[in-house]
Amino acid sequence: MAAASLLIGLGLATWMLVKERQENQRANAEEKKALAEAAQGEREAVRARRAEAEAKDKLWDSYLAQAQAKRFSRHPGRRYEALQSLKKAAEIRPALELRNEAIASLALTDLRVGRQWELEHGYRASYDSAYERYAYWRTNGVLTIRRIQDDSEVMRLSGVFPQIGWLLKFSPNGRWLAVTRATSLLELEVWDLERNRAAVQFPGRDCRTMDFSSDSRLAAIAFHNGRDTNNPIIIYDLLANRIEATLKNGALPHTLRFHPTKTQLAVSSQESEEVQIWDIESRNVVERLRHPRGVTQIAWNPEGDLLASGCMDFQVYLWDIANKRPAHVLPGHSGFPWEVSFSFDGRFLASRGFDGALSFWDPWTGLQIFKQSVLGGTSGFSNANYRDGYYPSRDKMGFFELEPSRECRLLRPGSMSDTRGQNCDFSPDGRLLLTAHEDGARLWNPTSGKVVAFLDEKQTRFAIFEPHDDKFLVASDSGIKEWTIRRDPGGHIAEVVSSRPISDAAADELTLSQSGSALEFSVGNSIHVLNMTTGVEKIFGGPGDWRLYTSLSPDGQLVACGQVCDRMTKGGACPVRLHKVANGELVWEVPQREGARPLFSPNEKWLLTGDDREYYLWDLETRRLVYSISRGDAGYTAFMALSDDSATVALALSRDTVRLIEAVSGRELATLEAPEAHDIYWLRFSPDGSRLAVLYRDGPVHIWDLRLIRGQLAEMNLDWELSPLPGANKESAAQILPLSQ
Repeated sequence: MAAASLLIGLGLATWMLVKERQENQRANAEEKKALAEAAQGEREAVRARRAEAEAKDKLWDSYLAQAQAKRFSRHPGRRYEALQSLKKAAEIRPALELRNEAIASLALTDLRVGRQWELEHGYRASYDSAYERYAYWRTNGVLTIRRIQDDSEVMRLSGVFPQIGWLLKFSPNGRWLAVTRATSLLELEVWDLERNRAAVQFPGRDCRTMDFSSDSRLAAIAFHNGRDTNNPIIIYDLLANRIEATLKNGALPHTLRFHPTKTQLAVSSQESEEVQIWDIESRNVVERLRHPRGVTQIAWNPEGDLLASGCMDFQVYLWDIANKRPAHVLPGHSGFPWEVSFSFDGRFLASRGFDGALSFWDPWTGLQIFKQSVLGGTSGFSNANYRDGYYPSRDKMGFFELEPSRECRLLRPGSMSDTRGQNCDFSPDGRLLLTAHEDGARLWNPTSGKVVAFLDEKQTRFAIFEPHDDKFLVASDSGIKEWTIRRDPGGHIAEVVSSRPISDAAADELTLSQSGSALEFSVGNSIHVLNMTTGVEKIFGGPGDWRLYTSLSPDGQLVACGQVCDRMTKGGACPVRLHKVANGELVWEVPQREGARPLFSPNEKWLLTGDDREYYLWDLETRRLVYSISRGDAGYTAFMALSDDSATVALALSRDTVRLIEAVSGRELATLEAPEAHDIYWLRFSPDGSRLAVLYRDGPVHIWDLRLIRGQLAEMNLDWELSPLPGANKESAAQILPLSQ
């Protein structure tokens, strides 16, 4: 019995052991299966995540490609559409590449339709010069003046006009309205809108064309047919109500255009290959501009040194009047140009051809900015903004509006002759920009883009502000002079006068100590340091026989000297030398492969050097290299600038591209690519670091508004990681005024 019980117990234990083992095996199998399924799920999830990441990368690439395509197109809306694509890409993944592309897009000029509306019972319409009002003739014989803003009627001319001809034109000041009545002739009437009456009438004479002078006092009128067989041009004084002069033109004029500042009149003719420029006082032709064929429309730029002419060879000629030759010949029309006009600031040129194409150009470079198909006629630029009117049909009118970049403002010195750039500098308060050009120095309001003073100092080499007292220095072939800005009680510029000569040396570049007590400049291969208080000057020789690049330390104790040299003749070594100002002692030779330009940092910690291949930042205390930044094989002189707080470095990476660097680390913050390619010749930060001026060798200046740029980038999650820039300065109220020597 006991044995049986033992056997039963052993059997039960064995069964339970087998049962447990089977359960364990089943659990292990299920666990393995679960692990396998989990691993398979993870592999599927990884593949899904990878596929999703690849899809996002492709979409990111697609958005970037779209933005680049929009930026390089000449289609209206390109800036807005490019930025929208970049914003979508940044939502996927912010990146430096997107930041740089966004900055390049922000620098673009854009074009949009400002407004278009229908004219009730209208037939012919015309804008005033400021695009505030428009005149239009109704088929019931009413000629009305209306306000553009709300389309309300301002006045209705007291006369009845059963039919009018092609001419309906406001004077620049808006007081006069020229109208041709369509009878058997096109009889001109000039209405005085202040009195609502016809001030001047020419019954029985067939008007060919007319123009108002820029001050609206004079009218130039060309007649033909009937008794006017020699196609005379009369100059009529509207205020005195009399004929001032008669010009015997000969060929039938097509367009008359008064010079904006001189008593001259430009005359074109489809019958003549010459555009004639008459001196009104002497009644003589003073210039003849010869074209391949007859000429239709002509227009002066605001300075009167450029004349645009639409030739019947389908091209627009942009004449440099001083040199009596075309600065540019603008192709692109397949019909002869019927309208040409400059914007109020001369920054843009519009041309409209018989092919229905309206083109907008950069008159400085001759590059086409936009090309837009337009039905009907156009009326040219406003004299107050960037509006350009068009008439798609007899009962409709509208206007395009150019929108220049606010983030990258372009300043042009005006003339195309002798304006090669030398350098630029901001005033200590940042409200003025000083630029040196071969024809003289200019003071600008960098906010408005206006020149507020011009110094006619021939062969200007350099210009720099002193740190206080509204004074600045100008170096030219005749020496270095100090100039003083005198202000009225309201703080506006009253005049700029030459206060004292500093040196008769023909200096190449100038640097001042931070206090302004020491002035350093080079003449040939010698270094000069002048005490601005005592007048004591120290001179010591530089290396070799080549021109020097120099920089004075902020405390005025050291001068760094690089040289323009050929590494082949110098054995591959062109070091930058540091000398003590006190005794000229050489204290350090900074190794350099090429002739390099040096620049001390405002915080006196670093020396920045650059040649045509690389930039280097050196620690002045340890005399060790902090970092270097390659330019590739730029083959172009180094130009650089440091912000006054020594936080940011601007480097000319190539001839037309600037890179912003975090000074302490060498990390790239952004690359600034302007729409127009020019050769960079100087860089300068404003004192608060919010703007960067980039001066080009051919004269223009770009003002990059880094505050506005960073604000736009921040909205796209693309801003860089430096402290926010300070608030905006108030716009300078400086105005252009004559100078005294």
